[in-house]
Amino acid sequence: MPTLSVRDLRKTYPSGIEALRGISLDVSAGMFGLLGPNGAGKSTSMKTLATLIEPDQGTISLGDVDVLRDPPRAREQLGYVLGMLAIAYARFARLRSSRHPGR
Repeated sequence: MPTLSVRDLRKTYPSGIEALRGISLDVSAGMFGLLGPNGAGKSTSMKTLATLIEPDQGTISLGDVDVLRDPPRAREQLGYVLGMLAIAYARFARLRSSRHPGR
């Protein structure tokens, strides 16, 4: 999997909240997550990387794919799991395995 490259990503919501202030980073192949306090821009960053919302400014590339110009192609290579969805799945999996041992 190619490197994810983010340059000067910015997003201000209509309410005036500046969620992203010029974020730049490079991420090598594999899984990653973002940690930080409430309001730090984690969800906005991840939703932008996953092409669920558009930034006001900046570039995102995944190898040779311009994520903002070609979202469908980028989505073929990206996976995004919402925190609560992952927690719900883990609980369901534990519940199912406790009810049906050996499955």
